[in-house]
Amino acid sequence: MENPNYYRGIILHAYDADVVIFMIPAGDETTIFPPNFGNSLNREVIGVVSKVDTGKDVEAPRRNLKTSGSH
Repeated sequence: MENPNYYRGIILHAYDADVVIFMIPAGDETTIFPPNFGNSLNREVIGVVSKVDTGKDVEAPRRNLKTSGSH
């Protein structure tokens, strides 16, 4: 997904889904989702921070998920 060429594929497959999930691990300060990308999808977008049990920072991934347009 780090390749922008895949964005069109994600948008296309979102039409068949009920919910779209964006996932970023705790401690990751970067994101592969462009700003407001979730707003281009026609479905509810949920952001998930994984690996929270490692004790790493969860605020940066949470901000990045909000910026990407997830709830």
